[in-house]
Amino acid sequence: MQKIKTKPIYFPGVSNQFSQTLSKTDKDIMSRSVNIAKNPRFYNKTNNYFYHPYSLWNAYEHILHEKITDLRKTKKISKDSLVMLDSGGYQLAKGKKENKKFNPELVLKWSEKNGDIFPIIDYPPWWNEYDKTFEDSIKLSVENGEYYKKHRNKKLKNRILNVLQGRDFDEIDEWYDRIKHLKLDGWAIGGQSDNPA
Repeated sequence: MQKIKTKPIYFPGVSNQFSQTLSKTDKDIMSRSVNIAKNPRFYNKTNNYFYHPYSLWNAYEHILHEKITDLRKTKKISKDSLVMLDSGGYQLAKGKKENKKFNPELVLKWSEKNGDIFPIIDYPPWWNEYDKTFEDSIKLSVENGEYYKKHRNKKLKNRILNVLQGRDFDEIDEWYDRIKHLKLDGWAIGGQSDNPA
């Protein structure tokens, strides 16, 4: 696994639809258009237009929808390319029907096998659009973080990130105070359009 640098890293996110295309063989990808002479897998050095050593993948989509067990093999990701995973908390907050299947035990095991760096499963505070409160969001996020901390495979070199969320500075402060005790391997900031962080 590549050592993580202390400067900011850009992780290109891969949409589920584009991800499905990238699972195909080079022949299938290139036969779709006469203009494609190489494949668009930017995270693999072989026969590509360009190479970027980092990529971001969504655990929720790849576990439940594509049912992928080996992300690197299926998507043909180079061994030297650092894989960051998104926890799937956004999809959980949207109230997807598969939520009961998407639990910390399943996601932690899959993430440890497939990612170099990944956050705990966090529930965004705007989850209250679905009759949930800020308290529900932070409580479940802390529980998930505690599960990850207790059950992680310490022999692996994966980095697990705590997550900071909040719709305003007061919520961010409260969230931080209630989740900082986990002391994981770093921090991720939960994204949303009105997040002032």
